[in-house]
Amino acid sequence: MRGVNGEAQGVKGALTFQARVRVLTDGGESSAEPDAVAVKDADAVTLLVAVATSFKKFDNVGGDPEA
Repeated sequence: MRGVNGEAQGVKGALTFQARVRVLTDGGESSAEPDAVAVKDADAVTLLVAVATSFKKFDNVGGDPEA
């Protein structure tokens, strides 16, 4: 998932973000769609989530959240 923050108090959104999720199942199976993850017949599920933004400092949001 990627996106840009919204406008607030007259300041246009410029901060970009990215999130990634990895699904680990104990037994069963998992499948992923663009907007959903499905898990079937698993004994346990572990979700590994990583999130990053382009924030460098208060006046610099030029970083690369994918780096």
